[in-house]
Amino acid sequence: EGDADHFKKMFDVNVIGYHTVLNAFGPSVVSGKGSVTIFSSMAAIVPLPMMGGYAATKGAVLNLTESMDQEWQRKGVRFTTLIMSVIESGMTTDGSKTGAGSVIAKGIDKIAMPQDKAIDIIVAGIASRRRRVYVPRIARLTDWIPPAILRIYKVPSRRTAPKIVRAHRPEIT
Repeated sequence: EGDADHFKKMFDVNVIGYHTVLNAFGPSVVSGKGSVTIFSSMAAIVPLPMMGGYAATKGAVLNLTESMDQEWQRKGVRFTTLIMSVIESGMTTDGSKTGAGSVIAKGIDKIAMPQDKAIDIIVAGIASRRRRVYVPRIARLTDWIPPAILRIYKVPSRRTAPKIVRAHRPEIT
């Protein structure tokens, strides 16, 4: 996460990519009074150690989407942001993770939501025209619960974050 080139690539993919596509297809979406669905992440709301760059890009995506929703709603366009948590995939079930991901991902396969359930939540959220769809739905609580409660559920805190950093980025400590 500390490499500037890596961060720029993440920003280009996660933020500039959406911005470019929206500008290119915006007139078509507006003329059809359509809707736009964009993927973000829980990392935009709940920061984790060793994921600062990723969290920053997903936070930018969330803010871009919600700003554009306000700008385009008078033109009849609706935006939905999918706030994704851990979904079963090759990335979450692969036991060969290395680096910071391996520390954060320990046991992640046990909490990963099955893809079919995630799809059901996404489809229902879009159909009900929600501006934010949380996958899993319980993740919506992160908008209201204080950080102290998040620590109970093993979200890395100021106390545990240094251990993760020391293990994977000794030059920082």
